[in-house]
Amino acid sequence: DLAFAGGKLQLPRDYEPLFLPQRPYFPLGTLRQALAYPARAERFSDSEICAVLELTGIAHLAARLEETGQWSQQLSGGEQQRVAFARALLLKPRWLFLDEATSNLDEAAESRMYEVLLERLPATTVVSIAHRPTVARFHTRVLELRPEDAQLAAAG
Repeated sequence: DLAFAGGKLQLPRDYEPLFLPQRPYFPLGTLRQALAYPARAERFSDSEICAVLELTGIAHLAARLEETGQWSQQLSGGEQQRVAFARALLLKPRWLFLDEATSNLDEAAESRMYEVLLERLPATTVVSIAHRPTVARFHTRVLELRPEDAQLAAAG
């Protein structure tokens, strides 16, 4: 038995999304360019960048802003995810989609990232996909997807 539905799906007028996947994308170039991606690096001042690095717990990277490298190979998984959060804080998207974006962070760091997002981006709608139940407390709504039949869960 499959249920079908009808209706209309429409994007909001203020739809300016940013997606933070489990493994963030890092363009080749300077760390400054990686932080600003997909915007141009010149859009953000040194003070803006240093402030978000501090907020996300990676202030030690401020000295490397003009360094060119393969950041996805040079930074740990946790640092990469923190850079992605710093990117979100710089870009201030209206819609932010987090797909296991804190999986390389411990629970305390995960909480800090969400707290900073909610504090600094109050007009942003945050949508998270996460396995950790600790993320739920940072959201006003939870959508839980589960099979109707337990046998489907075992087979899937």
